[in-house]
Order: sequence, then C-alpha cells, then structure tokens
Amino acid sequence: MGASPALTEMLAQDGERKPDGEEQTSSPQSEQSAASAEGCLAEKTPVQKQVATLLAILKVPGVKLADVLQRLKARVEQQISKDPSVQKQLLRLMALLKMPGVKFTELFERLKARYSATTLLLFGSALAQIVASWASGLPLMAIERYAPQLIARYKIQPNKIQPTRRVLEMLLDVGGTQLAGAAVAVIVQKLKIPAVDRVAERSVSAPLPSFPRVLGELAVNLLSWEVVFYTMHRLFHTQKLYRQVHKKHHTFKAPVALASAYATNVEHVFGDLFPGMVGSALLHIFANSSVVNIWAWAAFGSVLTNINHSGYYFPWFP
Repeated sequence: MGASPALTEMLAQDGERKPDGEEQTSSPQSEQSAASAEGCLAEKTPVQKQVATLLAILKVPGVKLADVLQRLKARVEQQISKDPSVQKQLLRLMALLKMPGVKFTELFERLKARYSATTLLLFGSALAQIVASWASGLPLMAIERYAPQLIARYKIQPNKIQPTRRVLEMLLDVGGTQLAGAAVAVIVQKLKIPAVDRVAERSVSAPLPSFPRVLGELAVNLLSWEVVFYTMHRLFHTQKLYRQVHKKHHTFKAPVALASAYATNVEHVFGDLFPGMVGSALLHIFANSSVVNIWAWAAFGSVLTNINHSGYYFPWFP
C-alpha cells in the first residue's frame, strides 16, 4: 500500500530537520507513529466515502423536489404575467386570506382600548368558555332530541334517552354555575389584585399569535390537561371523594353534551379549572403566551369535553 500524501509530507518534513549528509534514520517510535497514522487514514477513508454517498442519496429527493417546485413556481409566474386579470384575482384572494387576521387584530386593539387587561383575561376567558360550551352542546342535544336519525349510528347507548325534566334541571344547574364563574371573574377584576393584574398585563401585551402558534399551544395545553385531569379524576373516584364530590357528575348514566359541566363546585375548581390552567400557566411563564391563546384553549376545551360527554362516538374526532 502506498503512503498517503499527508503521511509522505509528514515524513518529508521530518527528513528536512536532519543535518545535511547525515544518514536518515528513524526510531522505532516514529516508525510506529507513521504506521498508525497511515492505518487510521486507510481505515477512515472508506467510511468517509460511505457517509458522503449516503448523504448524497438522502439529499437527492430534497434536491429533486426543490427543483420541481422551482419549475412549477416559474411556470405559474409566467402564466400570471401573461394575464393581468389573473393577477388581480390573485391579489384579491391574498387579501381575502389575510382579512380574518387583519380584522381580528383591529377587533383586539379595540378591546384593549375599551377594557382593562384583567377584564380581558378573566371575564374574556370565562365568556369564551361559556359561548363555546353552549354553542357546541345545544346543537348536539337538539339533534339527539329532534333528529336522532342523523347521527344514530354513532350513539353509544341507542336505547337510552334522558327525560326532558332531568335535562332541563341539568341545564339550569350548568348555566347557573357558569354565570357564577363569570361573576367571580368580575369580582376579582374589581379587587385589583396586583399579582393578577401583572399576569393579565403581560398576557394582553404579548404579541398576537400566528395560526401555527395557536395550534402548538393547543397541543401543549391538551397534553398537560390530559395528565393533570387524569390524576384528579382518579382521586375523585376514591371512595370518600366519589361520594362527597364526584357522584353528582355520574348521575347521568347516559350523558348528554352539556352534562359535561354538571358537577359540584369543588369538582369544578379542582377537576375542571385547575387541570385546564396548568398548561396555560406554564406557557405564560416560559413562552410569553398571549391571552388569545387562553381564549382559544378555553373554547376548544369546552367543545372537546362536550363531544366526549355527548353519548356519541365520532370516529373522526380525537
């Protein structure tokens, strides 16, 4: 095997350091070092070649896709440049796509100018939860009552229908509890607690989230809620706590959507509110989360809970 260029150069430099006319001799240590260096180079070279080949293969799909996208973009731009009417339609489409974000930004700025940060955080979150709860729960209950054939195939207990009187009692109870929660939010806002005001100010002043950011924070909230809610729910199913706290929630053996909020006040605080707040609190501390994400989570959580308690299993719903 011939010596590599690097090894040859190293040996040449070592030779240049010898006096002229002196016979070039090498010690056993230098011979061992040279042999070791040559062996390492010979050993690594095939591996390096294989890695380079593998990286090139992995890059091929990305390179080809980028090339295809570039050609497609060029062709689309060429077609658009030929027809001014297409350009106008494209501009209108882009404006329409941006309109919801622009409109919401304008609305949010108006809300900030009219209401305090604490009001937006506390009462706004309570309002988002209440509206989403009834907007998702009532239609499901109405379909079950007046047009059950539309979703009959998804009903878990096909022959179970709750009496109208019990449903009305439950609706009054849930509505009263939610209004009491909104009243508590207003009272806390009026008290002007410094710690609450600081949290609210930071949440309202945070940058408005992009759509991917909203989805990402919903995922974090959902994950934390699952862990904490499961833990609290297991505690409520212990013998003592079940009888004193959780039994009311299970009086609906065949549940309907809005029965998801049919529970005692203790369960509302420790079984519903607390698990839902953990993720939002962590995001507020570590990710400067906006109050808009809290509203989105309050609304999404209510819809999710209603569907899970509706008595129906929809295969497309997580």
